[in-house]
Amino acid sequence: MRKVTSLTFTLPSWFTSARTSLTFSTPRTGGEVYLLNGAVLGGKLHLENGAVVSAYEGATVDFDLAKANAMTPLIDNLGMIYGAPTCTVTVNAAQEPGTYLLATGAADFAGTLTVQDDTMRYGALTIDNPLVYGWNTYTLNLNNDILSLTVSKNETYQEPAPPEPEETIVSSGTEIASGETLVWEKTGETLRVASGGILNDTEIPWGGTLILEEGAVLQGTVRLGTDVLVTGPVNAGNANLELDISKRKEEYGLQLDNISFVAALTYSVIVSPDQNKGAYILAGNAGNFNGVITVKSPDNVERGTISV
Repeated sequence: MRKVTSLTFTLPSWFTSARTSLTFSTPRTGGEVYLLNGAVLGGKLHLENGAVVSAYEGATVDFDLAKANAMTPLIDNLGMIYGAPTCTVTVNAAQEPGTYLLATGAADFAGTLTVQDDTMRYGALTIDNPLVYGWNTYTLNLNNDILSLTVSKNETYQEPAPPEPEETIVSSGTEIASGETLVWEKTGETLRVASGGILNDTEIPWGGTLILEEGAVLQGTVRLGTDVLVTGPVNAGNANLELDISKRKEEYGLQLDNISFVAALTYSVIVSPDQNKGAYILAGNAGNFNGVITVKSPDNVERGTISV
């Protein structure tokens, strides 16, 4: 496959693929260029009278705005390109507003341009149908035989809101059953336990956010390793609550935001044998907490007790 910077054709020639500037002088004896399936013609192209470019199905003529301006066309004598090539216009994602001269000799142009950047396609563009994409509006103009593209700002565009984190709800009367460990599918997920929803002898590991609504039920041994938000008093009188900090670092801060709403039967903290030294904030709103906390390893071996 040849890649060229300029060509002067005086004899019949074959051309397969190039993204470059091409100049065709007046051929003496039928100088022709053939764009075969898969060929991409980009850059600037000057066609003098008598030159012929034959574009086969699957070939592409690309107007690259990085090489365009308002004074010099990317292609002159567009009507001398015969066949049915796919036509594209390549823009920068932050393309400057302005009018860019694409081609002269385009009086019969009635096709479609696909607007794209180096990584994705934006959509189709025709003379009668501008394309609005992101911050820009792309308008294709045909004045006499001059084809141009105007890029203008889309003042009404708003950046799309980030997607809401995915949420799983444990509704009233349903439970994460005994012995189960929740598996977070994606970072930022939320598990919401509604009033009457049950965490029964289970583990919620590090990786998402647990929301305990007022009236949620904790029973059996419930090990919580992730951030926990509590909206009101929960039913935890029959629960052994374990706060697992074995995968946390001290700068992660608060783990359980309101321990006054979680009056459990017993409390434990799970630490790793190689736990980083530092101060770990276990819970907030703990002014009236006077319980005893059992220190355990991740394999549930008791290491002692601490109290306030």
